[in-house]
Amino acid sequence: MADDSGSLEGFESFPRPRWIELGCGAGDGWAAPALAGAVATGEPVAPDEVLDVYVPLARWISDRLAPGPGPRSATAVIGVTGSVAVGKSTTARVLRGLLERAPSRPTVDLLATDGFLFPNQMLVERGILDRKGFPESYDHRAMVRALEAIRHGQAEVTVPVYSHRDYDVVPGAVQRIRRPELLVVEGLTVLQGAPGARIEEDHGLRSLVDLAVYVDAAEEDVARWHIERLAALRAEGSGEPSDFQRWFSSLSDTEAHRVAVSSWSEINLVNLRRHVAPTRPLADVIIHKGPDHRVLRVLLRRDRPLRGAPVPSGTRSGPRRPG
Repeated sequence: MADDSGSLEGFESFPRPRWIELGCGAGDGWAAPALAGAVATGEPVAPDEVLDVYVPLARWISDRLAPGPGPRSATAVIGVTGSVAVGKSTTARVLRGLLERAPSRPTVDLLATDGFLFPNQMLVERGILDRKGFPESYDHRAMVRALEAIRHGQAEVTVPVYSHRDYDVVPGAVQRIRRPELLVVEGLTVLQGAPGARIEEDHGLRSLVDLAVYVDAAEEDVARWHIERLAALRAEGSGEPSDFQRWFSSLSDTEAHRVAVSSWSEINLVNLRRHVAPTRPLADVIIHKGPDHRVLRVLLRRDRPLRGAPVPSGTRSGPRRPG
């Protein structure tokens, strides 16, 4: 797939230097160095990347979804999607860390849709283990029910948990979500409709997302990151290895590399092209990464400009997508 993210129809493209310029000088405490250090944990994100790219993005999101005066009746949902291995979970984690430190100090939680994958044994029974991550490998109804309950203010919603280390849903493990003001939802399916629905039909999770971020990169870069991630998992030596790690580590270097390459080309690339990339134009923000994971440019929908950014002629800032 050609990289056309710099000229996607309906979006205004901001190369990194311009994005940094637009995001500077607010004087509202968002860009404090301590803030970058507080969220640049886990999978490393350089503090300058947080300040230059993610702080302006978090401010932009906060401006549009911050609660008004009085009690809030529903949770606002920020979706983060993109390919396997592109860095969705890192982006979601950094955004959560920034948003909960916004001047209004909203309560923020994070939900990964991978928890709604059917367990591996069920995928095997259905003959679709090699389609893991495709729409049919998720319990779509359970995902929608859970997100609806969270949006509508249910006191507590429990959701299943997925382990990338075990490569499976964790039996009996749940995450408890208790009425956050903002919810960051991360996963492949965030802007997809119900399985089998046409892309233009407003069904499924995307009808419950108030604002969506698509994390983008060239296919060859994502392929390399996927292979490197599997190699790192194979080399990981801490703790009791999962069944998947044990099997993967038993392979020779050549066999392991072949498995990683084929899992990308025969599964994840196919899923990206068929189901994930077609949702990119539905996003409100696209962040495009270069080969080193650093963001090269940010694209905004023309009807949702950055504060301080010029509004293209013939457009105006639109209302928040109805929930």
